[in-house]
Amino acid sequence: MPAQSIREEYFSPTVHLQQIQQLSGKCVSLYLPLDGAQEGSNVFATRMKAALKRARQRVAEEFGDEMASAWPPESLARFANQIRRGPQQGGIAIFFCDGQTRIFHAPKSWQEGVYVGTECYIRPLLPLLMRPKAFYVLGLSEQNVRLFLCTPEGIEDVTLPDGIPANLEEATHFEPPDHRLEHGSASGPMPGQERGIRFGTSADEEKHNVYLKQFFSKVDGALRPLLTRENYPLMLAGIKRQLTLYSGLNTYEHLLAHHIEGSHRWLSPDDLYQLANEAWEVYQETQESDILQELNDADSHAKLVKDAIELLPAVESGKIHHLVLPEREFGDATDEMVNHLAMAALRQRSRVSVLSHHAVPAASAAGILRYGRGQHNAKAKAS
Repeated sequence: MPAQSIREEYFSPTVHLQQIQQLSGKCVSLYLPLDGAQEGSNVFATRMKAALKRARQRVAEEFGDEMASAWPPESLARFANQIRRGPQQGGIAIFFCDGQTRIFHAPKSWQEGVYVGTECYIRPLLPLLMRPKAFYVLGLSEQNVRLFLCTPEGIEDVTLPDGIPANLEEATHFEPPDHRLEHGSASGPMPGQERGIRFGTSADEEKHNVYLKQFFSKVDGALRPLLTRENYPLMLAGIKRQLTLYSGLNTYEHLLAHHIEGSHRWLSPDDLYQLANEAWEVYQETQESDILQELNDADSHAKLVKDAIELLPAVESGKIHHLVLPEREFGDATDEMVNHLAMAALRQRSRVSVLSHHAVPAASAAGILRYGRGQHNAKAKAS
């Protein structure tokens, strides 16, 4: 039988975690860091070979000498021998379960780890559910629009798709204002208006807002296919009036509520990247605070499960709507329990969140029931 061909993929939490949870049987999970500029082309290969050797010993302890004698599989051994990697950031996660192999490059660094059991060990990957590997920044201005991609490595320009006008004048040249937008526009002076723009009357300013809305509506429509394909969050950068207008017209579901106030035209890429990351951190903190409030509300309505003995069967049976886990690992058997809860929740298509800035009420895990305890009992009796 020819050796299995495997490839490395960039990790997408929403896609790949659901795929990983389908793997079961005799599983080996490997986590290897990438050290950026200090990583020589052969360092990773050496590190991976050492991890495969440690995994063989763990496989023998967990599954016996027969499986250990065939470890590592030829595909992984070949991958370790052939891999040549230049400076990169993040980490590599490798999963092998009963002949199936998946290799992912994630934008998160971690300690080296070897895990053997009857399901994949995904705990180091869970924080990426709350922190995607990248997000877009859309720079708004009447003179031009630019799209940037922010990753842990930096910021880069994204080529805009066809159909986006170069500027406001091109978007509205020879076009009458859209009366539907005109009807919904605000009259009178707008806060945050750019200096140097003057209007003779309030009617002129209202017409300008209508044209600007038409411009932004075309930008939104042209960008939506690209944004939907990548599914990254979108952050806006612009003066307050433009942020308000674009937010009201946006049709992309992952637009962030946190924006960068200020024109991207006067910011260097480094400054824009710093402001984007600062806004992203505020967004993350707000997101976790909202989850904590959701837990408190569930507790007051008798829908919060904190006891591990009660939580495990509730997750496995699909009674949990939202499972909340801590980001930090404990370094003991608690990690295996939390890992199993996460895998079971993914199988049940339950929502899974990870808190880094706040403590989970039960320290190790907490779950929100789909129905209150009284409601669930009533439904069970009715059925």
